Amino acid sequence: MKIIITSILFFLASFSFAQVVIQYDELESKNDTLVYKLSEKPFTGKAVMYFRSGKISTECEYVNGISNGVETIYLENGNIFMSSTLKNGKLHGVWKEWYENGQLKSEVYYQDDYMFGLCTRWYENGKISEKGEHHHCKETGKWTYWHENGEKKSEGSYREAEKIGRWIEWDEKGNIIKEENF
Repeated sequence: MKIIITSILFFLASFSFAQVVIQYDELESKNDTLVYKLSEKPFTGKAVMYFRSGKISTECEYVNGISNGVETIYLENGNIFMSSTLKNGKLHGVWKEWYENGQLKSEVYYQDDYMFGLCTRWYENGKISEKGEHHHCKETGKWTYWHENGEKKSEGSYREAEKIGRWIEWDEKGNIIKEENF
């Protein structure tokens, strides 16, 4: 008898945590809140949009009508185009973008809708193109940029998006072509 009761409780608990998945066309936006069209009740669950082919184009998690969790946008070939983490409707956490070939294009961290922290971008061939940090959407600290062949292109520091200190530039063969002080 205990096994039956335990099984029933486990089943009910797992059912209560099941996530609602619904198509975006069954929802609408009212005052920056995603609600059910007929009842205007705020939506909690995963909203999904599809390409005409039937493949998923967009999916996003919502709590009480506000985006909270992961939003993923796909290309029609099934590869991910963009993925971001949202908290109370704002970018908060990692934001990633990919090229059509599946190669990661950029990875940027956000805090309350502001770029905040490490930012890395790559060329379509997979080689790094730039790396540095943001503070309230402004470049800060050391930034390094590379040519598409992998050779360093330029390097220096920023303070609130303004170049400061010594900056060096290189050609595609690795030869220094310019040095400046700001």
